[in-house]
Amino acid sequence: MPDNTSDPQKYAYIDALRGLAILGVLMIHISYLNGNTFTEWRILTESGRYGVQLFYLVSAFTLIASLHTRREENSTRYFFLRRLFRIAPAFYVAMVIHSLAQTVDTAMWAPNGITWQTVLATLTFAHGVHPYWINAIVPGGWSVAIEFSFYCLLPFIVRWITTLERAIMAMIGSVAFALISNLVHGLFFDHSDNLLKSHAYYWLPNQLPVFMLGVLLFFLLPYLQALKAHPRAFAIASGLLLIGWFILPKTNVRLFTTHIYTGLGFGLLTAALAIYPFGLLVNRATVGLGKISYSLYLVHTLIISMLVQISGFFNLHRILPPSVWHLVMAVAVLSLSIVVAIVMYRYIEMPGIELGKALIGWLKQRQPISRNYRSAVQMIFTSGPK
Repeated sequence: MPDNTSDPQKYAYIDALRGLAILGVLMIHISYLNGNTFTEWRILTESGRYGVQLFYLVSAFTLIASLHTRREENSTRYFFLRRLFRIAPAFYVAMVIHSLAQTVDTAMWAPNGITWQTVLATLTFAHGVHPYWINAIVPGGWSVAIEFSFYCLLPFIVRWITTLERAIMAMIGSVAFALISNLVHGLFFDHSDNLLKSHAYYWLPNQLPVFMLGVLLFFLLPYLQALKAHPRAFAIASGLLLIGWFILPKTNVRLFTTHIYTGLGFGLLTAALAIYPFGLLVNRATVGLGKISYSLYLVHTLIISMLVQISGFFNLHRILPPSVWHLVMAVAVLSLSIVVAIVMYRYIEMPGIELGKALIGWLKQRQPISRNYRSAVQMIFTSGPK
């Protein structure tokens, strides 16, 4: 009998997409430095702000594939254990490091200070529900909170969305839900406050359509795979979709917000790489970055903060021309962040994942024993004298 509980097959293009996503996030954050004086850099890196949406789409796509591939009892319990041991160890380390380094601007992100509620919410990945918690301890921690919130929906999504038709319905429903939820958000929070307005962008209802694009792509991909036999048709379809992706956000047509339009473009990119993994995008560099992308995401703001202080101490931002300064900072941030991320990946992420696997293996071994014990007890109490 084939082992249906084994890990789903991993694909290089998935790691490459994660690598491209974290590269975009790094570049946009570097471009914010020094008062945004180097506008040309901002123009080149502006789209990097949507790297998180690429993470979301790829995450939903791979997780839905994983849950459909695995066939095991107590699958929901094991799913949450796998995700907890995948996400929590590195995140908890990041909480400690960023708290000690004070990298978060608490005046902006935590106007009421870091309270016990803030800490508890962040420890349980529930910090996405409140504007004053969402980025209060870990810079960029909002995306981890929203990712974990989506995990809570996945068992229901897997049970209900079983066909392409249902995936399309869910996608349309998620867009409607996002629009309505943001209107309701505006009734409870004053959007003239930048922090409260930011929360309306960050929270799960607004990001849900991007996740659902990943779910839709999972059901759509088998049909797109058929286009391998018709490369010309695939090229024409891709070209039309790309034109629409670039043009529509720049018009007065506002059926979707920009991050959803960008998600559509990322969906097209993911489908294209699944059908044909172009070497320019899927290579050792992007795949390698993808493997350490989570740790990179958690540590890069700390590295940026440290390098900015060093630059300020030596007055480098005044000595060097803006273009040179940003280039030096980009290389330094990327290099040091990769080194730290590799250490975190090897000594925190991977041991955490292996610990989760060991726990699940132990629970699976106990399962038959527990089941036999219950059966024996039931027989004792249900069988009477004959």
